Amino acid sequence: MRIRVNSESKIGLPSLWELQQYRFLVYLFVKKDFISKYKQNLLGPAWFVLQPLIMTLVFTIVFGGIAQIPTSGVPGPLFYICSLSAWNFFAQNFSNNSNLFLVNAPLYTKVYFPRLTIPIANSISSLMSFLVQFLLFWLVWIYYKVNLGEDLGGGVGASIIYLPLLLGVLMMLSLGIGLIFSSITSKYRDLGQLSAFLIQLWMYLSPVIYPMETITEGYMSLLRYNPVSPILEGYRYSLLGVGAIDWVAIFYSFLFSSALLVIGAFTFEKTQKRFADSI
Repeated sequence: MRIRVNSESKIGLPSLWELQQYRFLVYLFVKKDFISKYKQNLLGPAWFVLQPLIMTLVFTIVFGGIAQIPTSGVPGPLFYICSLSAWNFFAQNFSNNSNLFLVNAPLYTKVYFPRLTIPIANSISSLMSFLVQFLLFWLVWIYYKVNLGEDLGGGVGASIIYLPLLLGVLMMLSLGIGLIFSSITSKYRDLGQLSAFLIQLWMYLSPVIYPMETITEGYMSLLRYNPVSPILEGYRYSLLGVGAIDWVAIFYSFLFSSALLVIGAFTFEKTQKRFADSI
């Protein structure tokens, strides 16, 4: 693969053909992300499993045990680890793409390549992390179903075929918001600290630790405007048979996510030219 050095870049989206030509670079970025993230950690890739397990334990004790928040008849740990697998995918993809310019400033100013290859690589990296946690969910599901003989609600059914669609909407939404946020923080760098607070607040405004059926009507309208809510509900329905798939709400999430992705991509490409000239 040939990478050409160029100090100037066109404003606008790169062609699909150009992105395809740099597919090996995407692979290198994904590999670099995994190596840099875990090579100096004591437990390395084990954090893929430990992080959701620890969060599941905390949620089970705090929200299931102390707060007594119902989980639609599903065992608390299974409910939480199911929700967290989808939420962590969304949150990680947003976080990875919310400070692209600050993290990759030297690379953006010295070498030419389609700038969108980095957020695409980040999305693939987030998807790979999700697959590990998704496997963990199935291990917990098997434990409850086989070893304990638990009644797991409606169970896994034909609706599992909708998972790629639901995950695709989550990826578009998190990538679009991440690109927009990255463009803003390239100019106002102190706002980069806001991303962690924003994603934490967003989690509590989404049905991660509670099913939507427990929300009163007064707050339900607020949750319906959250594009993540119907995706999480549909995700749990596909895997646990609880909740519901609201296709009208999912279509709203799809349109909302598509619009943000287009806006984010154009904003990102416009900002990267200005950012390179300002350094």
